[in-house]
Amino acid sequence: MEARYPRQCKAVRESLERLDALEKENSQNPDEGAGAFGALLSELFVWENDLWEPELRQTGDALGRFIYLMDAVMDYDKDQKKGKYNPLLAMGGEKDAARWEDYLVLTMGRCTQAYERLPLVQDKALLDNILYSGVWVSYRSTKKKEERQ
Repeated sequence: MEARYPRQCKAVRESLERLDALEKENSQNPDEGAGAFGALLSELFVWENDLWEPELRQTGDALGRFIYLMDAVMDYDKDQKKGKYNPLLAMGGEKDAARWEDYLVLTMGRCTQAYERLPLVQDKALLDNILYSGVWVSYRSTKKKEERQ
């Protein structure tokens, strides 16, 4: 696979190494981990260097950042109980859902802004559903569960 996709494989390897290092050093800056995962997805979204590379990179970067932060928000309570690394825990204090929800909305906004500049036709309705609705279903479900507890 590396012979066929050297740029993408290198990005995956480097990003995962960076994420591992951030976790080991108990990084207190969630943007560092989000940036590493964003860099990974930004390389995977760029199939070839062409006219659409900037939009694909921005879409991938923002989606990667969103996924990383969403995972941290959703795993916050579990990670806190188990004493596992979570970039939000490392910052100290209690989970501030409204604060992190604002970051998630802004990050997804960056993603969809670049996405909307792409000339998509095939499967656009499916992609729209994922980016504008689907990504929030799991988040809201987890939030409702927490409120019941």
